Amino acid sequence: MSLTKLPVAWSQTTLGEVCEKVKQGKPLADFDYIDIESVNNKLNVVECPKRLSPRTAPSRARKPVQAGDVIFSTVRPYLKNIALVPRLTNPVASTGFCVLRSSTLSSAFIFNYVRSPSFLKLMESKQRGASYPAVSDAVVFSAPVPVPPKQEQARIVAKIESCFSRIDAIEESVTKAQSLLESYKASLLAKAFRGELIAQDPNDEPASKLLERIRAERAKANAGKKSTKDDLLSVTADEIPYEIPKSWAFARLSELGEFCGGMTPATGNDKFWTGDIPWVSPKDMKQPLICDSIDHISTQALEVTRLRLLPIGSLLFVVRGMILAHSFPIALTTAEVTINQDIKALTPSREIDERYLFWAMTAAKNAVLETVKTASHGTKRLEPGTLEDWLVPIAPRTEQNRIVEKIERMMASFERVSSDISKVEQAKERIENSILDSAFRGNLVPQISSEGTGHDLLAQLNPAQAAESPKPAKKKGKSKS
Repeated sequence: MSLTKLPVAWSQTTLGEVCEKVKQGKPLADFDYIDIESVNNKLNVVECPKRLSPRTAPSRARKPVQAGDVIFSTVRPYLKNIALVPRLTNPVASTGFCVLRSSTLSSAFIFNYVRSPSFLKLMESKQRGASYPAVSDAVVFSAPVPVPPKQEQARIVAKIESCFSRIDAIEESVTKAQSLLESYKASLLAKAFRGELIAQDPNDEPASKLLERIRAERAKANAGKKSTKDDLLSVTADEIPYEIPKSWAFARLSELGEFCGGMTPATGNDKFWTGDIPWVSPKDMKQPLICDSIDHISTQALEVTRLRLLPIGSLLFVVRGMILAHSFPIALTTAEVTINQDIKALTPSREIDERYLFWAMTAAKNAVLETVKTASHGTKRLEPGTLEDWLVPIAPRTEQNRIVEKIERMMASFERVSSDISKVEQAKERIENSILDSAFRGNLVPQISSEGTGHDLLAQLNPAQAAESPKPAKKKGKSKS
């Protein structure tokens, strides 16, 4: 591939011609290990490399690097895991990176070039593998690269950094706005479930009456069954976490409906997986409302396993998985679904507004995350009984409706603001991409004839090759000096 419409004083070659090949080898001393997880692909910087010994070195720790090297992730290049190596102690990079080190092109010039849209688009076109798309080091080294004079490279980098610093100021404002928006949401929910969001109506039936009906309904349903659950339902005074209105009451989540778990039908039985019944797993729990799923099961799977078809209005909670390290996904069903074993479902009593419970548990997300445990094999999980015993502040039924209406009205306003913030972020990315593309077409800074040419630079690297390549044609008229 050849680059087009470059300035007359520029030349071009391949990254392989201007970058040395870094030899691989096993680390012989303690080292700072840079793997894909060590790169912040939003800021394109190395963060928190792991300090390892040769004995604990993973098999991919094979590429010794040095400060100023550019590392380009060859796995899913579109994720932009690209960075300049900072000053570290005996740094070693994963073989998942292509290391770019050059004396002809500055590190900062290469760094900005390989994160430009045109370069990334080229890499995407050459990646192979459906489930693990990647390019080889050879593909990266064979890619074309423009070669401006040394001084112009420095001016290009300085201009990019100047432009990006102004954009970063916008990014900082956007980040503050996002943080402020999240704090507003948290404040709204905290007030809502302390009885501070709307005024109480003395004519509302108190929540205690509602809970009495739920208990009577439960007792009738469990008549003749051996159960010790009722002993766990009472809430003692020392358990109450904060003050609520007199017309409210605390209740355990298990008292407010029926919990059930899920499972995975035999994956080797194709007949179980050819239906249209949604089978929800944690990967589907990215939206607050669930009406469908990625995977589906058949009626036969429902009939011969212990899976249950959950009614509309059920609450779903992820109770196992690494996502619990930072998030507690909750969703409300708007269609009948089944669930896998990493999710628990609560079908609320008819006496409770399911939307009220959804928002109450959303308000409690951070508190629930504090109870997450780590299983022996490293997976995060909620201990059995954690959700069932969770205390929820219950408002009178009519007040529940008013609270939900106020929350959803306010959340809709917040979402509009969030959408505007997203548009600013998208515009920022477009501007950054435009700057990078302009830079590597020679349109970001003026050319200065006294700085020489890219051809001269390549001649110093490889005189024989430079002699065979065409020299830039002189333009008529005056050039800037």
